[in-house]
Amino acid sequence: MSDHDALPSDKLPFLPKRKKFLIPIGILLAMLLIGLPIGVFMGFASIKSSEAYKLTMDKLEASDAVKQYVGLPLETSTIIIGRHDERNGTYELSFTIYGSVDEAVVRSWCVSQAEGEPWQVTHLSFGVGGREGQEVTLVGDPKNPPWSTE
Repeated sequence: MSDHDALPSDKLPFLPKRKKFLIPIGILLAMLLIGLPIGVFMGFASIKSSEAYKLTMDKLEASDAVKQYVGLPLETSTIIIGRHDERNGTYELSFTIYGSVDEAVVRSWCVSQAEGEPWQVTHLSFGVGGREGQEVTLVGDPKNPPWSTE
């Protein structure tokens, strides 16, 4: 046996000597891999339970234009983008709806005058037919949507 075959204990490679430090890293990585999807799901679920989202869906389901272009029943995409500004009392929503005829991208702008006051949809539009399709405005001024002035 040569001197190179046996390594003294102080010259062992980094990982085999310090495996106990991998445990917290593994736990943190597992928490990240499990927690991130759960957090994203909870965020989307909180948007779907908001009064602004429910009001938007009620207006969409009652619209003759939505019935014509998209069809009923309506399903929504898993991903719903929502921006809630509590200081200004605004809630902007963007999501995709699917119906028996087609699908459409929805943009909704809701306003609440004060905390505890009911939400009102001040602008609601949906686009059908992709980039070359058309946008249908159900509520608000189609030439001046609230997000264009930001």
